[in-house]
Amino acid sequence: MYNYPTIDMAATGNRIRELRREHHMRVDDIVSFMGFESQQAVYKWQRGESLPSVDNLYALSKLFGTTIDDIIVGDYAEGVETPSDCIRQAGIIGQKYSLDTAVFLRKTTDILIVYESDL
Repeated sequence: MYNYPTIDMAATGNRIRELRREHHMRVDDIVSFMGFESQQAVYKWQRGESLPSVDNLYALSKLFGTTIDDIIVGDYAEGVETPSDCIRQAGIIGQKYSLDTAVFLRKTTDILIVYESDL
């Protein structure tokens, strides 16, 4: 079964703090860059109490000269990182599934047959 990946808020907050320190920035520097009126949001991110919006993640990635993927820390099942890996692990190759079952593959057919060559 597909183990849906999630964002680890605490680890992502630690990563934001780490990137800030690596770039010798203060929280006030981020606040100023983002145009915030207070430090509250940045401190909440760093404590893992909330996550930056997609727009704010994009801005942070530009500020730190990195990618959004480098900022976000995910909680993935060990050895399962892609839908193809999940299909192989689940042993569904060559079996028929409805579109609802395989929606993460984004196929547009009513019936989906997955073959090894498709992965």
